[in-house]
Amino acid sequence: MFNERQSKKKSDILNSLTGFIKYNNGFVFAFVALFLLTGVVFAASPQAREAIISSEEKIVSVDNSLLLSADLDNFGMDFKIEDIRENEEKYFVAYSYKTLDVLDSVWKEAEIRGTIDVSKDFLGKNDLGVYLQEELGEIFEFKIDKLKKIQAMEKEKGRSFKVASTEYSGLLGRFLDPKEKMFPGYELVVEKKEVDFEEQNRLTARPEIILGCVDADALNFNPLATGDDESCQYHVEEETPVSPSGGSAGEASGEQDDTATTTEPVIVAGCTDDTATNFNPEATEDDGSCEYIIKGCTDPVATNYDETANTDDESCVFPAPEPEPEAIEQENTSETATTTDEI
Repeated sequence: MFNERQSKKKSDILNSLTGFIKYNNGFVFAFVALFLLTGVVFAASPQAREAIISSEEKIVSVDNSLLLSADLDNFGMDFKIEDIRENEEKYFVAYSYKTLDVLDSVWKEAEIRGTIDVSKDFLGKNDLGVYLQEELGEIFEFKIDKLKKIQAMEKEKGRSFKVASTEYSGLLGRFLDPKEKMFPGYELVVEKKEVDFEEQNRLTARPEIILGCVDADALNFNPLATGDDESCQYHVEEETPVSPSGGSAGEASGEQDDTATTTEPVIVAGCTDDTATNFNPEATEDDGSCEYIIKGCTDPVATNYDETANTDDESCVFPAPEPEPEAIEQENTSETATTTDEI
């Protein structure tokens, strides 16, 4: 009985579907025609194709009212030592400070955390606290100077400015053709140009290993070197031939050597600039190997990317995505509630 009811139910559904197709041919044909027409327009129109698969440009509005009103001359940033740890080779110092940054498209107060690695060999007998005072002082000067420059630029522009960001939506879901090294069907967003990879590598390279002599007994020992380049040089004393009687060979033969013995000065190649990170105090001849720290934002995606910097100072600023309408309404409600509480 149960099987008969199931068979009858399936038969009714099939008959209903057949009747819909039979008496609604216009709907089916219209749907198929619309689908084919859309495909033709998409294939024939580069503008339509680009609008769908290439890119999308969005405008992110940034509220800079806090930055414009900030008294940066009296902004101390509240640098604070959070933690100090160490191993046999280094101290690891965690610190924090307060600054102004763009969060959710609005300039707000933000807390930044960082870590300083201090080599014990480099520190020597010097006090760690004195070193940290100087290092954090330099970071403070750099950060506050950066904020003042941005503030001056924003005052010239006015209360707010807009940043355009391009979203490469056309890359989503695409498969790479390994033979052609391309994404089939992808429309270029930026016009293709030749890339100087050697220059790009030079600008993005970060110094990690400092080559030099790591033997403390060598004449050209480099305390800052982290990798031995087999350039160590040692003082070699020339031995004077001794006769069996204990005197020199010249004294034993009764001859007197009127020639004065001269010692050739040992040339130690290295960096002779004491402001460089690989300064070698024992070097007597500069070999052009001096390296310097250039602080700045090293992330090419950031809006304040510095192509000359080789040491990241955590100052990178990134375009923030446009918040959702619900998020904006919630944020405004939260800010209104906070203002009411403060009043």
